[in-house]
This record gives sequence, C-alpha cells and structure tokens, in this order.
Amino acid sequence: MNVINIVKSFSRSRHRKIVSNVAWMISDNAVRLVVGTITFLWLVRYLHPEDFGVLNYAFSFVALFAVFATLELPQIAIKRLVKREDQKYNIIGTAFFMRLVGGLVLLVLAVIGVMIVKPNDLLTYWMVVAISIGYLLQSGNVINYWFQSKIKSKYTVIPGMIATVLGGVIRLTLIFFKAPLFMFAAVMVIDTILIMIGLFISYRLDGQNFFKWRFNWQLAKGMLKEVWPLMIAGVAIAVYMRIDRVLLSHFVDDWSVGIYAVAAKLSELWYIFPVAITSTLFPKIVGAKMLGKEEYKMRLQLLYGVLAWLSIIVAILTTIFSRYIIQILYGSEYMGAAVVLSIHIWTLLFVSLGLISGHYLIIEKLTKIWLVRAIVGAVTSVALNLILIPRFGAVGAAIATLSAQAVSVVIILVFRSCRSQLKMFIGIFDIYSLKRIIKTICFSKE
Repeated sequence: MNVINIVKSFSRSRHRKIVSNVAWMISDNAVRLVVGTITFLWLVRYLHPEDFGVLNYAFSFVALFAVFATLELPQIAIKRLVKREDQKYNIIGTAFFMRLVGGLVLLVLAVIGVMIVKPNDLLTYWMVVAISIGYLLQSGNVINYWFQSKIKSKYTVIPGMIATVLGGVIRLTLIFFKAPLFMFAAVMVIDTILIMIGLFISYRLDGQNFFKWRFNWQLAKGMLKEVWPLMIAGVAIAVYMRIDRVLLSHFVDDWSVGIYAVAAKLSELWYIFPVAITSTLFPKIVGAKMLGKEEYKMRLQLLYGVLAWLSIIVAILTTIFSRYIIQILYGSEYMGAAVVLSIHIWTLLFVSLGLISGHYLIIEKLTKIWLVRAIVGAVTSVALNLILIPRFGAVGAAIATLSAQAVSVVIILVFRSCRSQLKMFIGIFDIYSLKRIIKTICFSKE
C-alpha cells in the first residue's frame, strides 16, 4: 500500500472530525500566541532584564517539580479512556485524586527547595508559593483527558480562549498600574481558576457528571505502575528544560537570565503547535496500531515529516532575522538575546521529533526507554550547562539546551526495539515522498 492510499484512507476515517479538532486547537494556540506575545512584550519592556530574570527564575524553579503535579498521566489516562470508555468516571476520578495529591507534594518540595537555595530572598519565596498553588489547582485539568480521548477539543478550547484573553487583560492592567513584581507570579492562580471553571462548565454541557467521579485504588496502582518511568523521565525533562535559567542565576546574574529568557520564550512559543498536533492525533495513532502495522507506520512517518519540515523552516527564518526580531520586539536593551535566539530556536526541531517518538514509546509500551532517554538528556544538559555557562553565559546555556534536546532524541536509536525510528528520521529527508504527502494533503478529496 503506497503513501497516497494510506493518507487517503486516513482522511476518510472520520476525516472531518479530526480536521475540525485540529482547527480548534490551532485556533486556541493562535489566540494564546497573539495574546501571550502582546502581554509578554509589554511585560518584558516594563520589567527590564534583571526583574524579568527574577520572575523567570521563580517559574523555572517550580517547573523543576512540575512532574508531581501532572504525574505524566495525560497519555496513559487518554489511552485507557479510548480503550475503556465504560470506566470513564473511575479513570478520571482516580486521575484527579492522584493529581491533587501530587500538586500538594509539588507545593511542599518547591517551598522547601527555595528556602534552601535562596534563604534570604522573600520575594522569590512568595513568588514560588503563588506559582506552586497555580500548579496545584490544575488538578481539574483531568477533564481535558476525556475531551482529548473523544477528539472534542472545542469543549476545552472555548473556555481556554476566554481565560487566555481575560488573563492577558489582567496582566496589561497590572502593567498599567505599575504593579509590583510579585503580582505577575500570583496572576497564574487567577488564570488557573478561570480555566478550571470553564472546563467544568464544558464537561457538564457535554452531558458528563463530575459527581460520579470515583477513586479506584487498583486502578491507581495500575496507572502508577505504568507511569513511574514517565515520572522519572518527567523530572529529567524538567531538568534539561529549566535548569539553564536556574544555573544562570547562580553562576552569572539575573540580568543574564532575563536575556536568555526572552530568547527562549520566542522559541518556546512555537512549541504549542507540535504539542497541539501530536496530542490531537495521538488517539488516532493508537487506533491505527490496532488496524494494521503498515497504516500505523505511515501515519507516524507523515507526522514526522510535516512537523520536522515546519520546524526547519521556522528555525531557518528565525536564525536569519534574529537581530531584527529582537530589536523590533524588545529594543536595544535586549540585543544580547539575538545570538541566543538564533541557537535556541533549533530546539523546536528536536522537541517536535521528541514528542512524536515519545508517543511511539508509549504506544509500544517502551516507557523504560523513555526514562533512559530523559535521564541521558538531563545529564547532558546539566554537564554542558556547568561547563558552558561560566564561560559563555546565556549563549552557553542555549548551546547546552540544544545539545541536550538532540541527544535525547537520537539516543533511542541504540535500542534494537527502536531501530525502526531511524528509518523514519531518514524518511523526513526523502523529498520525493514529502512531495507526494504535501500533494495529498493539499489536493486530496474525500
């Protein structure tokens, strides 16, 4: 079966529902991108590099413990909901309780941690407390698992859009009234409350009843058994995604953190697109696994090709115009971020490949390999940051982060069970197949 037939077959299988779902998620991400960019630009210019560095340090420090708030449950819970819809209230209720307990653990660890590393910094302490509470309140996000399993992004996108716009208005209001730095950390709690209210309303409108949620100890044990490698991997991922800012603050200064953060933020804004696309198609790829090996492989290859080339195009353009981007968006005060941006933007490619290969590992029940991959990436990140930051500052942090992302993607190829991914990585650069895929996507009709 050739690639065109595969893709056409994929299109006929609830094609409109998937396209609609992707459209809703892209719309949500577009709103987040626009509102987030506007508020971010105003915030950066208002705070200046040093204060912006302090704020980013607080968020990055809490992010090191974020795995306890999510428990890496989304993909595992969604997979169970796809296969056992009759157990939906038990699955969602159990996931909610687990995330609630995990959020409390995060709060305790983050507060104790910041008291140890910054014992005399009350501002950072209270910002960490506020941000941790925001993570704790996100336990209600388990409702998203249900809608993702049913490919109904509309029900989560609409409240998300409303919360994003309201959150942006609140931030701009704080800037207008020259609010203190702490308020820009505390606003995360308001954001989360708005989103949770919207999700619970959407859940009820979909005919679901959260009063029927039940905690099942046996189910919790089964989910924990399945996710523990992902949790350890999540800690490792948090380390190599956020340790750069933490180490920059300790080895250099908060000004360098601010310079690095504005560049990294521009790169990370693009991450929402591969995340949205892969999370939307994940249930379908799970279903393809049951339908047949060839169709399953072709869907993965299609996803690899599209996301990889989109990432490469974005990275090339950003690298060429990095100085102009920084000058226009942030002003001359942040020009040191241009070189950092031209390096950091290439993490988009490896984030995209990592998301897809991560889904592959979950579907194939190879979560222990995910664990090894994440640990190797974290070790690489810490080692390179320790070597490069003292010598090159923010630029060294960007090089370390990019290298760690690349290593974490290719390391899976050393395992025999993942050798098929090498063929898919090479397939990304098969221009002939790419042309056929693009032609099919653009011109195929149901």
